[in-house]
Amino acid sequence: MFYNPYGDDLTVRVPVNTFYQYVNGSGRSFTMNSGEFMEYLGEQWNDRISSVRVAPRTLVVLYQRANFTGKKKILENLGDSPYLFNSIHTEGDANISSIKTYRLIR
Repeated sequence: MFYNPYGDDLTVRVPVNTFYQYVNGSGRSFTMNSGEFMEYLGEQWNDRISSVRVAPRTLVVLYQRANFTGKKKILENLGDSPYLFNSIHTEGDANISSIKTYRLIR
């Protein structure tokens, strides 16, 4: 038997954040669950993120440099649906090398 700890609402899932190569959620992408951290994005994604779909009730902190250093940009979604943030880069560059995500409690 299938057990759902959230009751009869089968639409409840682990909050997933999607990071896209281009604006408007296009191009290649990768995902992180809310609550996960990434100290360094690796050569494939370092400085290449242009839009982010943030999961409901999630805070995403984007850092300019590896190990959560440098300038940071905060993306916050307090709503009940995912929200797409476009053109998240700073001063014309997609300067993102590390990421922290937090699941927000109501």
